[in-house]
Amino acid sequence: MKKKQFIIILFFISTYCCAQKDSSKQSNSIFIHHFKSDTAKYIQYIIANKERYIGKNLIVLLRELELNILSYTYSGNFSNKNYSNWITLWFYEGKKISYLRNLNQKPTNLIIIWKEPLSSKKDNQILKNSKGNWTQEAKDYYSWPIVKDITTTNYR
Repeated sequence: MKKKQFIIILFFISTYCCAQKDSSKQSNSIFIHHFKSDTAKYIQYIIANKERYIGKNLIVLLRELELNILSYTYSGNFSNKNYSNWITLWFYEGKKISYLRNLNQKPTNLIIIWKEPLSSKKDNQILKNSKGNWTQEAKDYYSWPIVKDITTTNYR
């Protein structure tokens, strides 16, 4: 009988701990459904609240982001080609980006500016391997640099 009670108590304790863990994650997440699945509004919210991520590793934003990153590009440093200053994260396929631009709509992206420039040699290697797709290799590499700023493309 004591064994059965112990198992039941253990079950309730583990259930409680899991529920606490899940609720703490939810309180820190930015839910896209609050923006009625409007990607542009969601991105603007992230940019308006970028202080949550500045000075931290990019992984902090990636863990909360509820958009699938489809592709990315990086930008070289204009004064030193051996370094890159930022990456641009894309949430649309290339055809949709062109389609939106043709409709005079602004396809939304996130530009992550690094606190310290990254090696463009490593950037090139990962970009070549991934063909610009947001792969696990790209995510693993770009998750750890420190974010200096977050913005988006200012289309004209």
